[in-house]
Amino acid sequence: MKYTRFLLALLSASFAVADVDIQKPESGQTFDASSGSVTVDIEWEDDVEGFDFSDLDNANHYDIVLMTGNNENIGTVKQIGTRISNTDRSFAAEIDNDVGPNGYYFFQIYTQFPNEGYTIHYTNRFRLTGMEGGKSSFTYANSLFSYTGDQPSPQWNAGGTALKVETESFSLTYTAQSGWVRYAPMQQNPTSAVTQTTYNSRYETSDYTAYSTISHFPDAWTTTTASRTYTIKSRENTQPVNTYPTYWYPASSRIRSATLSDARRKRWL
Repeated sequence: MKYTRFLLALLSASFAVADVDIQKPESGQTFDASSGSVTVDIEWEDDVEGFDFSDLDNANHYDIVLMTGNNENIGTVKQIGTRISNTDRSFAAEIDNDVGPNGYYFFQIYTQFPNEGYTIHYTNRFRLTGMEGGKSSFTYANSLFSYTGDQPSPQWNAGGTALKVETESFSLTYTAQSGWVRYAPMQQNPTSAVTQTTYNSRYETSDYTAYSTISHFPDAWTTTTASRTYTIKSRENTQPVNTYPTYWYPASSRIRSATLSDARRKRWL
């Protein structure tokens, strides 16, 4: 139960997981910075489809960073925008041609929410040409500038706002529920004597359909189990521990030399 409460505290704040749905730049676009710099337009909107999320008006601000690399090894190139107003849904990112070499880049959009909540989203990768920056100025491998795959997956941290638990949902079966939080009934205690040697399910397994492509969101974010309304009686063990031995002896006092009787000794003569 403690783990469940911790998980809910982490994922709970509805406004802290509002989603940034990035519209621009489009995947595979090329921008020429040979004139000294180039402007790349970034556009995003609030996507709340399928979840009870608040809109991005609840955000504190946005920070935007120019990145490169693959999804397992992301390299920071330069901070492009800081503390952008939460009312904005676009940003004109000006990139100087000396910040890096020709290659593929993307933006990280960090959205800060109250109570230390945040979301991190990444734009599609785009290509920059006419760049004059050297690869040697970075601590990561030059090969990261040539990666052209899909952008990294988004990340969320809901912060510390408590979840509003819909207690009436505990009586609904799982398949009858909808929304980003699902509810499970109270955990039952075993009877005084457990006689079963094998286990079986109390309820039938729910049908499901596997995704054939990457989904923007899971069907459910987390499951919370109803808190127990009864108490478990327990007490400490009051039986005193055994005292340590008061006598010790050397091992040699318990060792006896091997001997042979006269009858057995004669066998070897």
